[in-house]
Amino acid sequence: MITRKRLSAAEPDQTTQDCDDQTANRTADLQILLALQIAIFLSALDQTVLNVAVPQLGIILGEPDKSAWIITAYLLFATVATPIAGKVSDIFGVRSVFIGACVTFTIASILCGCAGMYGPIPGLTAMGQLLLLRAFQGIAGGAMLGLCFITIGHRFPISQRGKYQGLLAAAFVIAALIGPSLGGWLVDIQLWRVIFFINIVPGALAALLMAKAYPARQNLKDGLVKSAGKIDFAGVVFFILAVAPAIHACSQLGKSGEFSISLWSEIAVVIVALVAFVHRERTTGAPLLPLHIFKDRIVLVSLITVFTTGIGLFGSTLLMATILQKVVGMRAVVSGMMLTPLMLLVAGTSIVGGFM
Repeated sequence: MITRKRLSAAEPDQTTQDCDDQTANRTADLQILLALQIAIFLSALDQTVLNVAVPQLGIILGEPDKSAWIITAYLLFATVATPIAGKVSDIFGVRSVFIGACVTFTIASILCGCAGMYGPIPGLTAMGQLLLLRAFQGIAGGAMLGLCFITIGHRFPISQRGKYQGLLAAAFVIAALIGPSLGGWLVDIQLWRVIFFINIVPGALAALLMAKAYPARQNLKDGLVKSAGKIDFAGVVFFILAVAPAIHACSQLGKSGEFSISLWSEIAVVIVALVAFVHRERTTGAPLLPLHIFKDRIVLVSLITVFTTGIGLFGSTLLMATILQKVVGMRAVVSGMMLTPLMLLVAGTSIVGGFM
């Protein structure tokens, strides 16, 4: 009887402890989700602000012919960084790599805002400095964006991942609402540096939230993957040689409209590097990008869909901003307002699709 009474007396304490643990887990989940939303917001805002600001920004910096590379340089290095960040997170854990990406993105944003502030660096104009720093920012941005979805996979059960990924799109809605008009307004009043400086506080906040809420134990557990303990450096090199010349060749073709000898040379490099990359990933024990995932029909169709819609979204917004400003003669802020409905529709359907 005494034993039973002692057990009965202990039961409320255990129940209370369980409730406290559940509450703590829910709080941590909300903080992690907020950190991911901030990271998505920064990534989206970087595009929605700059897509409108780029044409006028090229004129301000005195090299309008290179203005498209403000976007291209970022996307190029973000593309390269995304799979590498995923591989590194397998080794060191999601928490550590995400925090590092947020801190790096914040530092890169400060440097981008300071481009040309102290005059030209030997061999680099203000535009050249900005393009170089945008490439640096793209590395952090690509890692940060990819790790948002990796974190969802590590932290939340399969049945809830679609919902949480849909919630991430809420951050895109906010960026879509304020981004185009804000970018146009800032370049109209010659405060383009603020476009980059506004990333400082949110970037630091996302890193702090992740450091506080994401369990260090889970981070270590995530990182202890024996088969993924090595980085395929040869695969990284082949991947870069396949992606970088391909994006540069597309940019040059869009500018000149004809195939030159240098363009054909870049295409040849892409083909050789792509063949080498596929061979490497098939033969190495710890591939950068396991090719067997492409046998999954859902993955393959999803990647093709994202690829084609990405071309439509980024291409159309940048092109429309240029047409509205340089052909129609609109101010940058007005052209931003014209693009806001498109961005809202994209973000809204992302949320609905996630919940469905």
